[in-house]
Amino acid sequence: MSHAGTANRADKRYKAVLTIGYLAVAVAVLGAYLSPATDYEINIYAATPAVFWLGLGVAMTISLFVSFYAPRGYLSTASLVLGGSGMLAAASIPLMRGYYFIGTGDSLTHLGWVRDIMEGSLGAFGLFYPGLHTVSIFFHRVVGFSTNRSVMFFVVCMILVLFVFTPLCVRAITGQDGAMLIGVFAAFLVLPLNQIATHYSPHPITDVIFFSPLLLYLLVQFLLAIPDSGSRPGGLSSIPTVSVLLALASIATIVYHPQQAANVIILFVTISIVQFASRRYGLGGRIRAHRTLYSQTTFISVAFMLWAGTRETFVRTFGTILGEVAGIFLQSSDDAAQIVQQRGGSLAAIGASVTEIFLKLFFVSALFAALVALLMLISLLGDNEQFDADTTGLLRYFSVGLIVLVPYSFAFFIGVASNLFFRNLAFIMVITTILGAIAIHRYVAALSEMLAPERIRLATVLVLGFMLVLSAAVLYPSPYIFQASGHVSDNRVSGYRTAFEHQNRSVEIFGVREGPWRFRDAIVGVEGIESSRNDQQGFYGDNITRIRNVRLGEESGDDRYFLYTGADVIREIEVYNELRFSERQFDSLSRQPGVHRVQASDTVYLHYVDSLPNNSTSPTRRTAPPADVGTSADAAEPEPSIGTATPTDPPGVASAAAEALRLPGVR
Repeated sequence: MSHAGTANRADKRYKAVLTIGYLAVAVAVLGAYLSPATDYEINIYAATPAVFWLGLGVAMTISLFVSFYAPRGYLSTASLVLGGSGMLAAASIPLMRGYYFIGTGDSLTHLGWVRDIMEGSLGAFGLFYPGLHTVSIFFHRVVGFSTNRSVMFFVVCMILVLFVFTPLCVRAITGQDGAMLIGVFAAFLVLPLNQIATHYSPHPITDVIFFSPLLLYLLVQFLLAIPDSGSRPGGLSSIPTVSVLLALASIATIVYHPQQAANVIILFVTISIVQFASRRYGLGGRIRAHRTLYSQTTFISVAFMLWAGTRETFVRTFGTILGEVAGIFLQSSDDAAQIVQQRGGSLAAIGASVTEIFLKLFFVSALFAALVALLMLISLLGDNEQFDADTTGLLRYFSVGLIVLVPYSFAFFIGVASNLFFRNLAFIMVITTILGAIAIHRYVAALSEMLAPERIRLATVLVLGFMLVLSAAVLYPSPYIFQASGHVSDNRVSGYRTAFEHQNRSVEIFGVREGPWRFRDAIVGVEGIESSRNDQQGFYGDNITRIRNVRLGEESGDDRYFLYTGADVIREIEVYNELRFSERQFDSLSRQPGVHRVQASDTVYLHYVDSLPNNSTSPTRRTAPPADVGTSADAAEPEPSIGTATPTDPPGVASAAAEALRLPGVR
């Protein structure tokens, strides 16, 4: 009776604490919602109200402690839901705070493709990966969101898949609720994000990687769907159902992004080879009893070739990959070293280092990788007494899969296709997250037998909490990792739209770094639009204090527009420490002869730059990093008229823009 009374009092305390946690999430969400973004925000962390971060911290702390200390049951489940609610709120900040859009690179082009499909200028199946676009249109038409918010909502749905199916996959592999509990908080770390090739924005390769835990969960269920055998708790016992669901998930992966489908095919082929070898040579223990993956491997391979095999994008990319792999064996490659040296020099110029960036982005990932490496050795070299035969077999599948995927991915890092390495690394980190949660559960159980269990439990909670803080700090790009936020504000879009609507079509618009073509994609559309893409429209480190003197390739004698925004000024000053462009350079535009301001609205500043009478001796503009090359329109003798024309900028327009957009805490 006394024990029951003590348990009841403990339950009441847990309920009270959980109530506080849910109230903290509600207050955090309300605080963020009532503080919408009114202008460009370079740092989403500093711009989001402190009450949000305080409420989130309280909720996640309560979730961690109650999850590990409350008895298994509805209280533990409620604490996990609390943690998921908090992380989902953090992932929804751009939606809650009224961002027009998030992501200023590929994401804007994908938004343009969504508009093209809706307007009928592009068929959905004309895209190499139409998954993001078609589902976003579904949200737009069914839920009623605007196009841009539908695309952002899709990203939130994908990270929710990561949060839900990562722990479910851990439970499917181990059959243990304790491992699943750790898997929940491991998922909250969002280790697949590396801010190099995967970004928390509308980005198909990132989104499909968030989707991959669902496919891996169905893969595990398929392998364990053995006739006349007991299924694990929460398992799918119907073999036809599991087979169909896995096939559908495979098709979805192909449609979301074929590159990720290629990684899945490699994993499936590896597992099939392990199964074949275990049956052929009588090895592998329980693996011989698992359902073979041959049919599913064949299905996804055929579907992949039917979808991607004849497309120009696939053929071009495949040729690049073959060239990279051949280069590894036929000649030495210094591309990776050169890239690291170049990036290291740029980082040093703004007061950072490669080591600092690595620790901020990959410290937690490296810890998980070390834990998983030890687990792989244990699973491959002998039986594990803490896991049953099925779990050991599944761990061997994924261990061999990583052994194949890691060197395959490193082959890309050596050459110019190094961006593909970081994409593959993201998928590797999905598997590492799942196996890492299992490894932590195993090591905690082993240590609890040697040391005081309460101390081990407290240490586990504190370490996971520390990891959550480190990972949350890099969920979004920010000056902390020497990147500007991907915030696209309403007035920025409005300013670009005004510029495009009144632009003299025979005169190209140039801009800072990449130039304006991404915004043209998002606003005007991608298909059927004549516009230069990438370096032909971007100034990379040019001295714009003499902007008329900068030759622009074959169009060196042409008039041109030069556009910059208040966001560009803040980014170059606050994030890049004036590495390429200085505040003085932006201010000089108002004093240069032959440079006329023709628009100054919505923090977008457009100048008409007269060509020099004789440009033959002018310095040539530095080119951008390698990228797709576009074409510029031929120029005539246009009149510099766009919007409300005035002869020159007022003095200090760049300084005024910078001051207006400066955020507290950003230095």
